[in-house]
Amino acid sequence: MFARTTLCGLLLCATVPAGVPAAARAEVPDSSDAARIRTAVAQGLAMPLPRILDLASSRVPGDVLKVDLQDSTGRLTYEVKILAPNGTMSAIFLDARSGAVLRIETR
Repeated sequence: MFARTTLCGLLLCATVPAGVPAAARAEVPDSSDAARIRTAVAQGLAMPLPRILDLASSRVPGDVLKVDLQDSTGRLTYEVKILAPNGTMSAIFLDARSGAVLRIETR
């Protein structure tokens, strides 16, 4: 149904403060991947990215580097990669529909 989708461009737009000049903001191309994500959110299959980022950041503080929406065995999941202030990298996996934390991997 959904292939693994990288949301880096979408993530950049979502995390740039509103006061930053428009020239400094990342533009998000309207790709088929972004369209599939919007479809999943519209159909109630996935939470919107800002909500997922809030949930992930509350469990693993730090800078969000990358977000992937994955379809693993028929279940949509978000993988959020976060760089902690101490330099460790964590990946937090959340159920895309409920936002429940499935697991956290730290390297």
